[in-house]
Amino acid sequence: MKTLLILCTFLFSINIYSLPRKRGLGTIVVLEAPIFSAPSREAKLLQLVRKGQDIYIHPRHFLGGNYERNYLNYNKLPIDNPEVSPEGEEFYETTDKNGNSGYVPKRFVKLVFQDDREFTQGISPYREEDPTDYRLEEPLPETYPLVNRERRRAYFTVGVGPDLKASYAYPSFVETENYSERYSLNVAYLFKANWDKYDRFYFGGNFHLWTSESKFLLSDGIDVKEVKGQIGLGPMISYDFWRTENWRLSSALSVSLNLNRIIVTQDEFVDTGFEERSFSGYSISPRVSTYLQKRKFIEDSDLIFGIDYQAYLPHSLQAGSANAALPDFWPSETYDIPFSGHWTFNIGIQAYY
Repeated sequence: MKTLLILCTFLFSINIYSLPRKRGLGTIVVLEAPIFSAPSREAKLLQLVRKGQDIYIHPRHFLGGNYERNYLNYNKLPIDNPEVSPEGEEFYETTDKNGNSGYVPKRFVKLVFQDDREFTQGISPYREEDPTDYRLEEPLPETYPLVNRERRRAYFTVGVGPDLKASYAYPSFVETENYSERYSLNVAYLFKANWDKYDRFYFGGNFHLWTSESKFLLSDGIDVKEVKGQIGLGPMISYDFWRTENWRLSSALSVSLNLNRIIVTQDEFVDTGFEERSFSGYSISPRVSTYLQKRKFIEDSDLIFGIDYQAYLPHSLQAGSANAALPDFWPSETYDIPFSGHWTFNIGIQAYY
């Protein structure tokens, strides 16, 4: 009975105390590391080893540390560098599961030195992109495993936002100003990029229009109303940088050629002076958009809502050909718009074809 008690105590102590790792090992730091029969990528593939597993590494690759005499047969082995393939890649000598000599790429293995050399190599050097990771991103595209090169996307949105803060250069000081909300409509038609296997990049065109109204009271008693409008058309690129089974977040960049028109009405109630003139011209403006999409909100259609910012480069709109009947009202024949921009909040529907 005493002998049995001693034996149980000994077995129990082996389980509760962790033993140090064997020397002469390397840990795989990529998803799957190949072991070749020779130090070359063109050699026969012997085995694939999964991430986190330990493999045998020839002792010569461990020489040079501060404690090598403690475990490398008193430094009697010759110092040797990793094998270099004809392609220039370095390999460690190892063995496969059958005990055959093999070679594993050096960059896929972290050696277990058990000395200060442990700090010379990161534990996970491939956090951003693992060259051996063949797994597909999730969620998988709806067309998987076939790639639909003709996939298209179209959406229609309506939006509202603050008006463009610009006005005509009136001859007198503006005492009060009142900018209304700006209302917009936006339509986009996009094609999936042929080289994109993950259904994220789309290219196409964008059409938009918006209108707004602002009112001013000048210091000389003149009441002014400005009605602004714009129609734009241009190329567009979109990218889905986050998505789940039910949601998708996309960003888009577009550049549009715009036709702008502003109708300015000045009314002087005292002398019953009244005149209306229009200013028009072209401009180019970039726009950045971000949309959150509720997938399959209505069958194959998504509900989308988001925000975009449209920037304006300095440009001028020319007055109509007719001469001013009240020239004192119009010191300039141009409506100048400085560098500016505005935000728009949108909601709409998106469909796939």
